Amino acid sequence: MNSERRIAELVLFGGVLAAVVVAPAFSEVGVRVHDSGLVSTYHLQIIVDDPEPSGIAWQRYYSDDPGRVVLNDQGVTNGDGAPSMILRSTLPVVAWARNSPAGYDVVVSRFTGSSWTTPEILAGSPADELDPALVLDPSDGSIHLLYWILDGTPRVMHRQAPADLSSWSAPVVVSEPGEIACRPSGAIRDGVLHIVYEVHGLGYGTTPRQIIHATQDGTEFATEVVATTQHDGDNWPQVHSARGKLWVDWIDTHCDMGWTLQQPGGGWDPIQTELYETPEQRDYRVRRQVRILALQ
Repeated sequence: MNSERRIAELVLFGGVLAAVVVAPAFSEVGVRVHDSGLVSTYHLQIIVDDPEPSGIAWQRYYSDDPGRVVLNDQGVTNGDGAPSMILRSTLPVVAWARNSPAGYDVVVSRFTGSSWTTPEILAGSPADELDPALVLDPSDGSIHLLYWILDGTPRVMHRQAPADLSSWSAPVVVSEPGEIACRPSGAIRDGVLHIVYEVHGLGYGTTPRQIIHATQDGTEFATEVVATTQHDGDNWPQVHSARGKLWVDWIDTHCDMGWTLQQPGGGWDPIQTELYETPEQRDYRVRRQVRILALQ
């Protein structure tokens, strides 16, 4: 693997979850259990230039010590996909695509206060299930899981669990029938789950592509097209909610981030673009810049 390491950032989680970088990255996920009993969760990432995230995540950076409990420390050897993390009652819940001889399965583990639970398989068909994204509903603590299935008709899926993670709903297809859909992201606004994902209309890996926004209504999802892009790399669309506003951003070209803000009565503002030169600028600076502009 010929990777160029770009930047390292230590993300500490307290009561609020920090933004998660979705670009390919080396990662170490773990917790520090302090003498006081306080648990600090961290996710150390280094952006790299590799085009695919699977197989380069979970790189260890810290040596073992009595106060550090690392999750999935064999993940880089195993070739697992990158993690998605939320906090549940200040303790982390993490999902990732775990590699096996049969392909990738989506698994979830949570920290109990002293140890990580055995990863639970939540999507394990013969096809590859990839790029899980966890979304926490702050109103009731329920957790949403998004992922996509790579087979003859790639599609975006959804499952949901109550705050205590006692059970998970049956998988539901979010994308429209026949859509070739992948790489979902989610956010909650006013108790409603909003999802974005990319659609490859002429076949997986082709252009043009559409950035799709979906909203949950019970077990159904209503979808709309937010943008069309000619970018032939991964678009990694993300949806964000803050201060009553909702916006979507995505990789629109090899040097431009596209984004748009939802209008108060529905519909979307004209698409804007922000220039970047490197992966770390895109994911550490430009997405934050878009947030500032969206919240003005």
